[in-house]
Amino acid sequence: RLLAPCGRTTHMGPVGTGQLTKLANQIVVAGTLLAVAEGFAFARAGGADLAAVRTALAGGLSDSTILRQHGERMVHADYAPGSPAAQQRENLRNAAAQA
Repeated sequence: RLLAPCGRTTHMGPVGTGQLTKLANQIVVAGTLLAVAEGFAFARAGGADLAAVRTALAGGLSDSTILRQHGERMVHADYAPGSPAAQQRENLRNAAAQA
C-alpha cells in the first residue's frame, strides 16, 4: 500500500532481482528496437510504404508499443533521440556483465 501512489508494483524476489528485471527490460527494448528498425529498413529497401507496413504489422505477433511508437517515428523519418544512446549502451553492458 505504501507504494500504491507510484503505480503498479510487482515483487520480483530477493534483493537485487528488481535490478535484474530492469536489465531484462532493457535487453527486450533494445532487441525490439533493433528488430523494428531492421524490418522497416528491409521493407523500405524493397519499396514498401512504411506506413502500410506498420499498419499491417499492428495487431499481429510483431505488434508492440515499440512498433507503434517508434515505428510511427520511423515512418516519418523522425530520428530525434528520446534519451541518450549512451544510457542504453550502459544498461546493456551492465546486463552483459551480470550475465
